Amino acid sequence: MQVELAWLVPPSTLITTVNAERLDVIGRAGASGFAVQPRELSAGELKSLKRAHRVACDLEPDPNAKTGVYSFTVKQLTIDEPSQAVVLTKPFPGQTIGMKEATASAAQDAAARGVLVPTEPGFAGKVLSRSVSDPAGRFLLSFYAVYGSDGPLERDGEFLFGKDANLLAKDWKTEDPSKPWCADCGFPSVEDGIELVHRPENMILTSALSFPILVADSSTIEGRSTSLRTYSSRAGKVPLKQWYEYVVTCSDDEPLE
Repeated sequence: MQVELAWLVPPSTLITTVNAERLDVIGRAGASGFAVQPRELSAGELKSLKRAHRVACDLEPDPNAKTGVYSFTVKQLTIDEPSQAVVLTKPFPGQTIGMKEATASAAQDAAARGVLVPTEPGFAGKVLSRSVSDPAGRFLLSFYAVYGSDGPLERDGEFLFGKDANLLAKDWKTEDPSKPWCADCGFPSVEDGIELVHRPENMILTSALSFPILVADSSTIEGRSTSLRTYSSRAGKVPLKQWYEYVVTCSDDEPLE
């Protein structure tokens, strides 16, 4: 079984280096579908797609050889704009894919805030949060960002709850505004919103794991990135895989050769 990066191009095209008869496609915003009818792209076709849609930016095949890059037709998934996706050559055991916005209960919110929010009197900062769940509501993931009174991010974390609202796993950290958040980008402040800190895109449930796999957007100002992670009651967040794509080479004013 392969789990790899792919790119979606409107209205119904998927581009990837994986060659298979059929691929499961895990898209953004909880969407999923499948891809069929693979066809190897020529170097010229790939170059045109890169220029037109800013996808597959790091792929630089030999123009005199086969590219090893394939175009598929996507089914059961609406593609509104170019984006990254994750493809599977076969499903995980007992697989379900999907994510929806959710609301943490008062008890769940209190459990997360009890870990993250300063308890000293006079705390004048701000707390932003967002929660998502799988479509059946077996798990709820709550994301938090705590900002100081002057605006910068101080602490952030994510908390995984089960269907009975018990806390299964947590992962949080204290941030240092004196250190760069990422290359060539400013440090998050409350004006940026929680979306700059936490960007969940989809969830995968499988009978092979006790906890869900989260698909997250981990992009920066220079690069487009997708990451997979799951959770552990003891270790908190458990990274599984991350893909990073340097998109500057795909800009309209940069040569592609």
